[in-house]
Parts: sequence; structure tokens; C-alpha cells
Amino acid sequence: MFEELFIYLAVLHRHQETPWATERARYLAYRAEQGCARPTLLRLVRELRVVACHLDLSSGLPVSPKQIAEAAEQWAARQRRRGQARSRRWSRSLFVQVATEWLRFLGRLPEPVVESVPWSAEVEAFTDWMARERRLAQETCPAGPTWDDVQRLLAHTATDRPRDIRDRALLLLLAVYGLRASEVVGLRLDHLDWEREVLWVPRAKPQGRTQPYPLVRTVGEAILASLRRVRPRSTRREVFLTLRAPFRPLSPGGLYHVTSSRLTALGSLTPHRGPHALRHACAMRLVAAGRSLKVIGDHLGHRSTSATRLYAKVDLAGLREVAAREFGGVA
Repeated sequence: MFEELFIYLAVLHRHQETPWATERARYLAYRAEQGCARPTLLRLVRELRVVACHLDLSSGLPVSPKQIAEAAEQWAARQRRRGQARSRRWSRSLFVQVATEWLRFLGRLPEPVVESVPWSAEVEAFTDWMARERRLAQETCPAGPTWDDVQRLLAHTATDRPRDIRDRALLLLLAVYGLRASEVVGLRLDHLDWEREVLWVPRAKPQGRTQPYPLVRTVGEAILASLRRVRPRSTRREVFLTLRAPFRPLSPGGLYHVTSSRLTALGSLTPHRGPHALRHACAMRLVAAGRSLKVIGDHLGHRSTSATRLYAKVDLAGLREVAAREFGGVA
């Protein structure tokens, strides 16, 4: 897997010679199969190397969350001392997130004890039968924060701090419209039709297409506050710029930092914390509201219903809850 990511031999050998290379390569291949883009894999492979160098895995025993947190704190302090990070929080949270997901994949992280649920064996047997007899693939629903988490996330940006003002507009675009990261950072001033209250979204798929949306008042007010009170004076036409000089358009990586750091600080249990997680939260909220797949697909900018069907899969947790409620008293 390293050979597919690096072309320079010195960099390739550095990653191959770092401890636990085989295990890191297996995890990277797994994430690639899940559909992770190359930039995401490159960020991940670098952080995995950091984790492998600073977390002691030599005992072969399960690793506790406390051990991960201690190693993350040491790494973050080192980054801060060397002037490679302005604060410890981002380095620490990224270390914990990557280490936790990797060790869980390897089976080296103790899983929480789950209370027994009535009829769970029957539900599992049914899913096995569906996979064996009906040839249905075992897939999982896209993961994202709960809508309660989204509301708490937005509530934390309701301040007068410049970063909160800008981030509130960013988060609302992700959560309300379910936009992709590239679509948010690609928004330009001429995409906002204030007179007609229309937002023209530059769709990533296919490129070059724009899609009109009614400009929801809450979102419009947040964008306007960001433009008037926070956005630096610049000849750039992008809506969102960095807050420090040299002023340039916000990058997808910068947007990832906004969502990931805030979800981590919030204590959200969602396994994915990038901008796409809020797109999933938006979609699942529409599903819960009873919207049709066509409406959901149009809202998300899907070109076909096959992508939208991901949100209509069977919810096994819901089946277990129904079993516990409806059949708990059956002898």
C-alpha cells in the first residue's frame, strides 16, 4: 500500500521501516476499499507512522484508552515545544482518533461490554440468512453525528468570536444543505443571490454544474455575519478565507480541521468527524423525517438513486429495539 502512495524512495523506506508496517498497510488498504480519497490516505499514513512510533504496542496485549491518551499528550507536547503546532489540542485529538480507529481494526482495543438484548440471536440469525440465501452484501449505514450533536455543535458557535462566526456559517452549510467539503470551500460571492434569496451551489459531481437552493434565513444570516464582520478585505471571490495572513481561500483540509476539532471537543461518539459526517447527519435527518429517496437525492445532489439507497438500509439497532419491545413477553 505504501508503494501506491509514495514515489520517492526515501519517504517510502521511512514508512516501510517504521514499526508495525504490515499492520499499518493492512489498515490503509481497508480504508482505501472503503472509498477514502488519496489526500485522506496521505494524511492518515503520516499520522499512523506517528502513532506507531510513540505508542508502545510491543506487549501484544490490548491497549487501553488511557494509554492512547497519555501517548497523545506526549506527542502533542513535543509538537508544541518544537513550534510545529500552535496548540496541543489538534495534535492530541488527531492522534487519539487515528490510534483508536487503527487499534480497533487490529482488535487491540477492548470493546465496551454490551448489555444482552432480547431476541438478539434471532436478529443475527436473520441477517446471516439474508446474506447467505438472498446474497445481500453486509453493508453499514453511513456514519455521522446525531442531530442532537449537530445542534450542540451549532450552539457552541453562537458567540462573537471571529472564528466562531465564520465556522457557524460553514457548519450550517454542511448540516442544512448536506454539501461536500469541496462545494463549501468552492462557494464564491457571485453564488449568493441576495435579492432572490437563492444559493447557487457549485456541485462537485459533475464539475461545472450549479444547483439552486432557497437561501434559508438562518444560513443566510450566518453567511452575512461572516462576510461583514470576519472575512478579511481581499480581491479573492471565494466566500470563506483564512483568518490570518496571508489570506487565501479556505482549503478542504482547513474545513476538516474545523469539523473534526469541534466534534472532538464536543465529545461526540461519531467515528467520522470530517465535513462528510455532517452530510450524513443531514441525510439521516431527512430519512427520519420521512422524505422520499428522490427528495433526499435531489437535496444531496446525487446523480442517481443508487447513492441515496445507502441511507435506506435496515437499521439493526432499530430491529433489536422492536424485538425487545414487541416480543419481550412472548413465552
